[in-house]
Amino acid sequence: MSEVLQATDVLDNSTQLSNLDYGEALDALIAGAIDVVSFPSQLDGSLLQRVLNAPEVRLMSIARAEAIFKIIPGLKHVVLWRGLISLSRDIPNSDVDLLRGARGAVEQRRIDPDRYRRAMRLRQRQRSRHF
Repeated sequence: MSEVLQATDVLDNSTQLSNLDYGEALDALIAGAIDVVSFPSQLDGSLLQRVLNAPEVRLMSIARAEAIFKIIPGLKHVVLWRGLISLSRDIPNSDVDLLRGARGAVEQRRIDPDRYRRAMRLRQRQRSRHF
């Protein structure tokens, strides 16, 4: 996400970035201790449901999501349509432009590079035994 912030030139001297566990970040957001949280979630995921049920929290639409996705590799522009979470409560109450990691991009970033290399070497050894 820091790539997006840098590309859009929204970082300045007053910006403080934190690396919190998703649950801790949501607690801080709901408590008003931080302004923005970014996390991956399925529509029916417990984190997303928790944040959507907090009346003081709103989803932020990314105005230039289409342009950002074309500039920064590994992202995809998606739209969360009005009412998709809850038609009866009208959540969200308008279409929301979002960014998501392309399939595999999020998982790959979470893996320690040394661990990834070891896994790939092991995989190559296992393949060579089968041929």
